[in-house]
Amino acid sequence: MVTAIVNNDPPSQVVYHYSICIYVKAIFDLGQMPRAYKDPTLNQQFLKSKRSYEPSGIGKPQPFEQSEPFFCSVTHICNIPNQAFLMQYTGNMSQAWVINSYAARQIVALKYHEIGNPVHSLYWCYYLDRTLSALFLRPFSLPEPQMSPAELVIPDKSLPHMPLIRILLELVRIQGDLSNCGKADSTHQILANHSKLQDKMETIKSSLQSTRQSVDDFLSCNWVAAEFCYYAIQVDILHSRLKFSFSPLAHKECVSYARKSLRALHHLQKNPSKSPGLVDPYPTFLTWTIFLYPLSPFFVLFCNIIRELDQNDYNLIQEITQSLAPFVASPYISKLLRLLGSLQKICTPLIQAKERLGPKTRVAPWYPSMTGVLPNTSAPIDDSSYPINFTSYSDSVPPAMPQMQAQAPGDQVYPPTDELMWHLFNRQLSMECFQKDFVSLDTNVNANF
Repeated sequence: MVTAIVNNDPPSQVVYHYSICIYVKAIFDLGQMPRAYKDPTLNQQFLKSKRSYEPSGIGKPQPFEQSEPFFCSVTHICNIPNQAFLMQYTGNMSQAWVINSYAARQIVALKYHEIGNPVHSLYWCYYLDRTLSALFLRPFSLPEPQMSPAELVIPDKSLPHMPLIRILLELVRIQGDLSNCGKADSTHQILANHSKLQDKMETIKSSLQSTRQSVDDFLSCNWVAAEFCYYAIQVDILHSRLKFSFSPLAHKECVSYARKSLRALHHLQKNPSKSPGLVDPYPTFLTWTIFLYPLSPFFVLFCNIIRELDQNDYNLIQEITQSLAPFVASPYISKLLRLLGSLQKICTPLIQAKERLGPKTRVAPWYPSMTGVLPNTSAPIDDSSYPINFTSYSDSVPPAMPQMQAQAPGDQVYPPTDELMWHLFNRQLSMECFQKDFVSLDTNVNANF
């Protein structure tokens, strides 16, 4: 691409497409640059370059009519996912979804998703389509390709991230399958579908563990970010399963995975020097974690704080919130902080009340049971029963306190109305709440905003 531009060979439109691809490549290279450069002059120049590349890389997305995709070039199809990735990188998730949807429409119109050896950009379009659609609770724009998306990645031992990219593509495929889990004819079949997804997640866990052991320490932060994604999807699977059939064991697993997901995020927050890239205006790892995945772990843990008055869970969310505070300049992070701050304010009086009432305090349970009677919660939640010890931080937080029903009779602390709490637990927040400028390709959807 660079050679063609230097020689002034391609037409002006192709030059435009090439330029955006080059700018985006440069931005992502800077995003993976190690923080080993101690020279402030060099760092300042890198930062200046990054800031100048971003507006050039974003360019001006070019909408098209339904008939146009048949006349689009391959360079155009490769260019649009690059713009979508850059929008995602800068935190503009709604525009990333819209731009990537345009790319998906072109790919489908040209039937590239039906051939055995499609264009390179297909799996990146697939990745953004599945993650962003799950984030915004929208239907997918790209059908399932003929080949497994992970198989589209050409093995290259010189690129240490390739195994991780394959794992991420397997994870987003799980997200796609999860959206169809509840469409079966019976509850039994729905639960069987969820079980199949959990079995697939176990296979992905093994891959994540084995590839993590083979990379340098410098790259480990990328695997920790992937662990956040892995645990967050596990939370979504169990969260979805609980909507159809409550199980105390599934509920405990869901809470356990929510903790592990947020501990992975907190581990990255506590070790910023081990993450690559420039902190401008926020650490790069945030773009691949809380920017791309639903907030289910936060909500599951929030409900558990109210149910158990768990001080450790409360402290974990509080510390994550405090670690995000320096990056409030980002509109997305600013809105996320307001949400987390509101949840924390709801929990604070209950935690304070428990501290005043002492260790014999009992908490009234709020979740249902299969028999219609509140389940026996005398056994403590033990995260060690569900270990996925990729890294040492997983067990760095003390285990949860025993449930209050195991204590001697005493005062009770009642959370908000049980039915409302269960409805809240069963909700999934769409990122439309965070991005009021969200635009859909469906004009009927846009009319509702």
